[in-house]
Amino acid sequence: MVNHRLLKEYKELAKQNDPEISLSLADEADINGWEARGTRGLRGPAGTPYEGGTFEIRLT
Repeated sequence: MVNHRLLKEYKELAKQNDPEISLSLADEADINGWEARGTRGLRGPAGTPYEGGTFEIRLT
């Protein structure tokens, strides 16, 4: 079953033209798993234990 709300939100976010972050489905057949990647990695915020790190995230 397709979750129409998630599909709508995914399409809206995917249309945003942010050269730093790409959004994709982890599996094209499953709207429930998203992946976000930065062109140079998603960088950890300054002043946090994550500072200096680069990350890839998966949302389910």
